[in-house]
Amino acid sequence: MRLSLALSATMLAVPAVSSTPPPPPKHVWIAGEVLADAAIKEQSRIEPFFAEDVVAFLNGERIASGKEEWLRWWSDDRSHFYGRTFGYSMGRHGSGVLIVVDEHDTRDHSTRPPPAGGPRWTTRSTSYTFGADRLIHAVQIAETDSFLIRPKS
Repeated sequence: MRLSLALSATMLAVPAVSSTPPPPPKHVWIAGEVLADAAIKEQSRIEPFFAEDVVAFLNGERIASGKEEWLRWWSDDRSHFYGRTFGYSMGRHGSGVLIVVDEHDTRDHSTRPPPAGGPRWTTRSTSYTFGADRLIHAVQIAETDSFLIRPKS
């Protein structure tokens, strides 16, 4: 009986190997709620999340070096953006990572009336990497000129 109680006490004191990992940092959660919202077009809503030295890439090519250049690129992209977010994921790696998967119509929707014809979908995955200062220092966008296909299973 004493051995049984001793083993039980020891097992309770040792954390389970398969315990749930902690959630991603709070700053990543907050950024995710804003950056994953496909309806946001105001630069002022996203500006606080980015570091002055942010660097952004689209399919491996540098599109922006510095916050001002990134925000200008983002604003131009969103000015004619009509899209939808499929989801986002947050991680604890380093100081936090956020990945957003979305799809958007590449036709210019800032014109009135909107362009004729059906949408021309582009699917992309955007990875935001946070630094120790809780700001985004790197943006990696992978984009393809087609719509998202969901697996059958």
